[in-house]
Amino acid sequence: MSSRRTPARCKERTVTPDDLAADASLPSDVVEEILKRIALRQRLKCRLVCSQWRWLIQGSTVWEVDLQQTSLRHLVLTIHMMGVLPPQGGSHAAAIIEFLQHEAESVRLAAVATLRGMPLPAVASHAPTLAVQLDDPAGCSGSRFAALEVLSTIDGAIVALYAPSLARCLRDPEEEVCAAAIRALEGLRAAAAPQTANIAGCLFHWEEFVRRAAVKALVQIGMHAAPDVADTVARGLAVLPGSLDEQLARHARIAMADVIGQLEAYGGACHVDVIAQMLEDANPLVCKAAVHTLGQLGEAAVEYSGVIAASTQDQNSSFMRMEAVIALGRVTGAAISPAHLTTVACCLSDPLAHVVWAAMQVLQELGGRAAGHATAVAECLKHNHDGVRWTAVKTLHSMGPEACAPHSTLLGALLLDTDYSVRWAAVEALGSLGEDGVPFALDIAQRLEDSSPSVRIAAVEALGQLGARLPEEGECKHATRLLAEKLGDRHVFIRWAAMEALMKIGRGGMHIDGSDGELRAEAIVLCLENATEVVLRWAAVQQLKSLGVLLVPHAETIALRCMHANPSVRQAALEVLGGLGCHAAPQVEDAALSCLRDPDGDVRRAAVDSLGALGTIAVERHLDALSPCLHDPDIFVRLAASEAIAQHIGHGKG
Repeated sequence: MSSRRTPARCKERTVTPDDLAADASLPSDVVEEILKRIALRQRLKCRLVCSQWRWLIQGSTVWEVDLQQTSLRHLVLTIHMMGVLPPQGGSHAAAIIEFLQHEAESVRLAAVATLRGMPLPAVASHAPTLAVQLDDPAGCSGSRFAALEVLSTIDGAIVALYAPSLARCLRDPEEEVCAAAIRALEGLRAAAAPQTANIAGCLFHWEEFVRRAAVKALVQIGMHAAPDVADTVARGLAVLPGSLDEQLARHARIAMADVIGQLEAYGGACHVDVIAQMLEDANPLVCKAAVHTLGQLGEAAVEYSGVIAASTQDQNSSFMRMEAVIALGRVTGAAISPAHLTTVACCLSDPLAHVVWAAMQVLQELGGRAAGHATAVAECLKHNHDGVRWTAVKTLHSMGPEACAPHSTLLGALLLDTDYSVRWAAVEALGSLGEDGVPFALDIAQRLEDSSPSVRIAAVEALGQLGARLPEEGECKHATRLLAEKLGDRHVFIRWAAMEALMKIGRGGMHIDGSDGELRAEAIVLCLENATEVVLRWAAVQQLKSLGVLLVPHAETIALRCMHANPSVRQAALEVLGGLGCHAAPQVEDAALSCLRDPDGDVRRAAVDSLGALGTIAVERHLDALSPCLHDPDIFVRLAASEAIAQHIGHGKG
């Protein structure tokens, strides 16, 4: 009889302290006193001794003495360990929350970190206690900050009940408390909409990180309570308090414009005129922020495209020119006028790289519509900044082969660029040129040995694109050999790209014959010999099925795949050999006979079909080997054997 318990006997029951005391050799209170005297780290290990000790250690009583210690290090360690322990008979959150008001910052931060790591329901039940700490006039700023940090992790529906207390913390003299209150209100989303004006008041704060927190919170709230937030901020932007310091007013206007720009789809687009008024500000930073915001508002600000275009010629600030170029592209979009397009193209000759980069970004998004300025973009291929050269290549590529082809020589020179991203983009661009990229095939092939895997992948794909167009058999064979070597590359993406490229070598159309077909057959057979992944070899065999008699010189190599460890490869190889039929009869017979007893049913069926494809003479010669297949456990093998033998008997009767 088995000694294993039945499920009914294994059913768990609730263990109480009385049960533990009854089973233990010492009373519970004695064991508890012993555990209190053990070092903190060793006490955690004592949970593994027995169930009684685990029960006591996971309770709060054992830790009471440690929580009364005056040593801050000991206290911090105790709080962290209580957070690690699973609660026994209740949560430890109540005991830890009391330390949010501790005078030592290290203790408060330890309590915050521990509470944030606890299960949310355990902490959420103490939200009223945390809210009381926010309104406690005797409490310090540090305790309010700690309470706010914990409240920001609790579900917004619970914290929303205490939104007025959070809003009062926005006026705290400590900037950390103000920022923490903003983050807590941000988590309320739409429930914080009534406090929008209070949060917007923080846009006038003297600390930048508080203003940034207010911008982020207003955007998040505005996405859930639009368009109230955008309207509130726009009113504040239109009428700034006269008592504001000039520098603070500037920061506030920039922050408000940022909020309206990010709320473009949530009511911000209705306040274009308010943002446009900022363009008249004497401070260049405010003007730059206005241009940036108009760009965010997109087509809603199209009436100000002329003012934005004029800002692209600003001689005082290169960042203003950059923002103006980007904004002009966003505001006008695909409907950009020829005059504005010329304005953007003129920025390609700017002496500063970031302005040139911005202009090419706009032209790249326009693609073929900006092809008339391809020559100006090509001049940037000689720029001394690698980011500009990379963007210039991508921009030319986006304009299409017709715009890119006249500058193929410059692109070919970039194959030796010192920056890998430029080489990568140049290889991709040349590979897409078709006939115009063929003269650079050998140069691209040299990039197969590049130190960057991204460049090697791009080179493999480019050779695959150019392979069907290579006019000289020598170049085609050279590319084939190089691609075959990449089948053993240590990066799987390169191996797979090389496989796909080899499939395209020598492929001039759907029907392949002549030297091109033989070359492609040789390339795919190289996949069988060199590929390291089973899936690559299997894919190669599948491709071989379409080549027919062009595979006869490689029948022996394919026959070797019939002994592969993967049954899918063995099956595919047999199917390919069966398609060769009498053209490779010796290889087909040997491979099929060796696979008639294969453990895989699909392989046995393919072996029977291959023998049947050789005709009546082959079936008659190997009838003894085929006869056992009539009793094969696989029905498809039996059907294939029946058809092959029936064909032989039918010819015999005839």
